[in-house]
Amino acid sequence: MRRRDFLRTGTLILCGTVGSSLPDSLLQEFFYYAWSWEKWRAITGATPQKYHSDQIGKRELVDLLNRGGGRISTPQEWIARREEIKHLLLQVMGNFPSLTTMLNPRIVEEKEFESFTRRKVLYTSEPGDEIPAYLFLPKDGIKKHPAVLCPHQTNPYGKREAAGIDGNPSMALAPRLAQRGYVVLAPDEICFGERHNPLLGHYGEAIAFYRKHKEWSVAGKMIWDKSRAIDYLWTLDEVDPQRIGAIGHSHGAYGSLHAAAFDDRIRVVAASCGFTTFRADGNTFRWSHATPLLPKLGFYLGGREMTWETFQQFKLAEVDQVPFDWHHILALIAPRPLFLSVALDDEVFPHGESVREEVLPRLESVYELYRSAEKLEAHFFRGGHSFPDEAQQRAFAWLDRWLKGQQR
Repeated sequence: MRRRDFLRTGTLILCGTVGSSLPDSLLQEFFYYAWSWEKWRAITGATPQKYHSDQIGKRELVDLLNRGGGRISTPQEWIARREEIKHLLLQVMGNFPSLTTMLNPRIVEEKEFESFTRRKVLYTSEPGDEIPAYLFLPKDGIKKHPAVLCPHQTNPYGKREAAGIDGNPSMALAPRLAQRGYVVLAPDEICFGERHNPLLGHYGEAIAFYRKHKEWSVAGKMIWDKSRAIDYLWTLDEVDPQRIGAIGHSHGAYGSLHAAAFDDRIRVVAASCGFTTFRADGNTFRWSHATPLLPKLGFYLGGREMTWETFQQFKLAEVDQVPFDWHHILALIAPRPLFLSVALDDEVFPHGESVREEVLPRLESVYELYRSAEKLEAHFFRGGHSFPDEAQQRAFAWLDRWLKGQQR
């Protein structure tokens, strides 16, 4: 997706890891004071929609290459199928803004390190919505660098954790990538970091967002914000615009995957512990109620009363009516390089085996259509909801392979 045609087309763990050692002043941000699905519905007046999809009513993930009783056998035929999937996803996510605004980028802070310069920058996503981010510029004498978008996981520190300033040191991906020769941009996501008011509680800002954007979704907003991040990277003399990737864990992982599905300027993705299929998960509570990411999926919960302590006990028949699943989203990335690190014992996104047994085979058929099987790779491990060193090194090597041409 080019920049302009983009416009047309029992736990406190929330899709991420929150350490129990957080001080009370930070932990309170993970309670719900403002956000609720019921408030979203009252604000938007949303009602259940009818969708057209061959996935509706099926527990097993459909074969994406079956279309209208026939079999897709060429990349040209896949293009039409791909557009159908995009249209379906946008019915749930909401359409993107019809107009862009000026980026108005500026540097507000700069700090020198031995191997890179770190800047704090601001750029505009929408009118009245400035995104703070940390930009890392390698000091290696190279004129043009590959660049990596590095969104953070679910945590109150936002970009500061990805930048290695606060939070879990193992999640400080940005400085490690800068040391490997990448220009890195680590922004605050909506509802996190400097884009969060702790008095509103966890995801409290989503209420104001939905008052302004009744037909959109926070997941769609995150995609848009990442497209603006790439717009910003394109303005930098230090960046080769043809070599931009994305990497993230948990919240940063599914955010990167969503963005790459809709913006083909992201040439390669490495994602850690970012999802499990809706059908293997058993319901959509985490996406529609515990978070405001895709609230339209809340209509598939069958009216059951669930909490974070109980929702994983419910396997609802209604989930089979969700018109798409994660293989639809990931297939939009093909044939660009995609690396998935998946924990088979993930306590946040359980049933990781569904990725290996159901998602990958259906993705492989799409990549094989392009004769690009080598551009799809998955790493499975046991170690819970984490991005351990071995997985990180595999992910970094994946970025090196496709953004630096370092073949293994």
